[in-house]
Amino acid sequence: MSLMEIDCIMKDSLTAFYQQLVSGWIGREREMVSYFAFGFLVPRCSPQSAIHDPAQIGIEVAVKQMADTAYPKRKNNVCKDLVIWPKPAMNLWNQGQMNANIPLCITEWKCVNPSKRLTAELKLKLKELQGDTEWLSDFTRRNLNVLGYSIFVHQQIKPVVLDCRRFYQGNQEPKWLSLGPVEEAGIYA
Repeated sequence: MSLMEIDCIMKDSLTAFYQQLVSGWIGREREMVSYFAFGFLVPRCSPQSAIHDPAQIGIEVAVKQMADTAYPKRKNNVCKDLVIWPKPAMNLWNQGQMNANIPLCITEWKCVNPSKRLTAELKLKLKELQGDTEWLSDFTRRNLNVLGYSIFVHQQIKPVVLDCRRFYQGNQEPKWLSLGPVEEAGIYA
């Protein structure tokens, strides 16, 4: 299994998904995650691929939460938008042991919907995006063979903006995949 292969699958799938956004498809964050998973990742599954079975893909599934001394009462696990596991039917637990399995890839999504008030919605989503980037950076620093992606979609700008940051071994690669007028979205302001 190659991390470069997962990068290629994600980049190709996000680019194809973006074409649907540009053509007028609209949805909230949950619909986007679902449509992306079933419409763009599942068709890429093949026996020779790092994603060889649709059952490797989880939506809103638990992963190990990072310990944080600032939040000692934090739960042991946290749900993430889309997770890809090394094996089909895998999840966080292993024969009753909590926090036993580590995924191949974690994605977090944020979306500014066309029906929301722009200023308030954008401010909220950018704050949430910052939290996602900090969490993904920390998780990939502590779990060196995990890829992270933070995906931001802004549907109030035409053409639509899709920006993806990549995380590996704690390092963030901003603008790993930027489609549409990213500067107008205020993501990197």
